[in-house]
Amino acid sequence: ENQHSVIDSMQNEDIIKRLNFLSKGWYIINNENSDTLVYNDARFGPMNMVGKPSYGFGYQLFNSSKGLAVDQQRPDIDSDTGEKMVTTLWNRIGGK
Repeated sequence: ENQHSVIDSMQNEDIIKRLNFLSKGWYIINNENSDTLVYNDARFGPMNMVGKPSYGFGYQLFNSSKGLAVDQQRPDIDSDTGEKMVTTLWNRIGGK
């Protein structure tokens, strides 16, 4: 499930509007940790590496003194996993 409803109350925030524009509406909200929301750009689909899906572009959402802000999250991967992710993405781009 994409968990879009988790950020329904944030849809008018500029940062969410920008992320929605960049992802073209293809996103997954990860809220496994109740203190952390992560907006994952899902345009290229998940890279299922070792069980749970991982996305190439993720943004942790948090409140700052200036309002809602994001911090880019990158999956913590080793070089072999990174190479598999790039190969998977390249194959998807090529229609394989």
